Amino acid sequence: MKKNNKRLIVLLCVAAILAMSIHCQNPFDQGPDDDDLLPPPEPPVPTGPVNDTVYYYDGNHPFPQYIQLGWSSVEGTEIYQVQVSRDSTFTGSTPVDAEVNFYLYEVTANGKYYWRARAYSTKWEWYTGWSEIWKFSAYYSPGY
Repeated sequence: MKKNNKRLIVLLCVAAILAMSIHCQNPFDQGPDDDDLLPPPEPPVPTGPVNDTVYYYDGNHPFPQYIQLGWSSVEGTEIYQVQVSRDSTFTGSTPVDAEVNFYLYEVTANGKYYWRARAYSTKWEWYTGWSEIWKFSAYYSPGY
């Protein structure tokens, strides 16, 4: 009889564990319910380089060059995205993640560059809108 009691207790414990695990979810998949999400705040504001800045590089400083793109902080942001393109429509340009409110962009060719940023939090319905589009130009001349 004692063997049967032990088996019964083990079976009950296993059944209880299985019953609890049916409702157990991955804690990393947890987030607020959709109806608890907040609308995103206003988008970040570009801070630098100043819009329409032109950079000239000489023979001592050839490409590639790095230009720091910066924008205002947005409270509650978990990640920012920045998008840089050679055309103002950003066609074919993929946003990249930035953990802070600046990004070092590698310039590798002469020309005009357009950029914008946005913010994201899991507490918001979606990303903020994109920031205003700013641009800069970079030119390399060996004889400059």
